[in-house]
Amino acid sequence: TGDGYERVRTSPSLAYTPELARDRAGFVPVIPSPLPFGFRIIRASVNDSADWRSVTFILSDGLVRAAVYEWKGQAREPGTEALGGRAIGRVGDVVVMVVSDDGSAIRTRLLDAFLGRE
Repeated sequence: TGDGYERVRTSPSLAYTPELARDRAGFVPVIPSPLPFGFRIIRASVNDSADWRSVTFILSDGLVRAAVYEWKGQAREPGTEALGGRAIGRVGDVVVMVVSDDGSAIRTRLLDAFLGRE
């Protein structure tokens, strides 16, 4: 344009749905209901990069935030592990990783909910 700016047309954001995640990330994400401790999903996104297809959920109870990453494939080790701010487990062929600076008890309970052990 004559004002020195390039106009870029963007498409509207797509509302998150499990179908969108399945189509873009290659799997239907695990979403427990209800979540423990009053946590709710406040944001969800799908990464459909060829390098790492995943779904991310940002959770909050109003004070504490946690991120849950899900992807299809291998975890570092089978089963559940707690690694400095992370807890990792598996549901079928979907790996679930909970990341939070809050205590390990909350991470473990959130992971257990996503793994269906709650």
